[in-house]
Amino acid sequence: MCYTRIYRTWRSMKDRCENPNNKRYKDYGGRGILICETWSNSFVAFWEWASSHGYADDLTIERIDVNGGYNPSNCTFIPNSEQSKNRRMNVCVAIGGETKTITEWAKSNNLTFSCVYLRYQKGVTGEELIAPAKRPYYSALAKSTGIGAGTLRSRVRYGWDKESLHTPLRSRKHFVTINGVTKTVGEWAQQIGVTSSAFIHRLKRNLTDEQLLSPRQDGIKFR
Repeated sequence: MCYTRIYRTWRSMKDRCENPNNKRYKDYGGRGILICETWSNSFVAFWEWASSHGYADDLTIERIDVNGGYNPSNCTFIPNSEQSKNRRMNVCVAIGGETKTITEWAKSNNLTFSCVYLRYQKGVTGEELIAPAKRPYYSALAKSTGIGAGTLRSRVRYGWDKESLHTPLRSRKHFVTINGVTKTVGEWAQQIGVTSSAFIHRLKRNLTDEQLLSPRQDGIKFR
């Protein structure tokens, strides 16, 4: 049995909970995650429980309550892919002498899990990890103008001035005046032989009137 996967599962469980030299001990035994006495003292007892509770070699043991220990009432078996997701959500972080999972820190500070987890990945620690989120510039501007944040970023990248930046999006039926002549987007597109979406893309780039009306030329890009 010592060469089986279920035995390795048992040994790994004991090692991270009972061996201070294990690199994962701080997240398990170091914070009070213990193995019940029956399982700790007997692999056979653990194996009998696992065999009668759906164990298979493509599954892994999972604690139902991440703050609870390894015991029959708090454990189940799930696919490895699901545990990988749970492991990200249950990373433990100590702040101000208190240890919680990232999920718990996010919830108690009215933050999203992704916000706190991304900060954690960037190496942010302590109170900065749970500081109130600041609304990104483009998100705030998008909310006030009704224009998508992605569109606003593109306009800034293409050099639109502040006044043009807030110009509402145009559709195929919107009218556009060029050199004193007013037509719909669709009509201008048809005149120069491009699609409406291509013409709208030109409008988004804040090109000159001459560039807007240039016939399509493959391989040539406006800068």
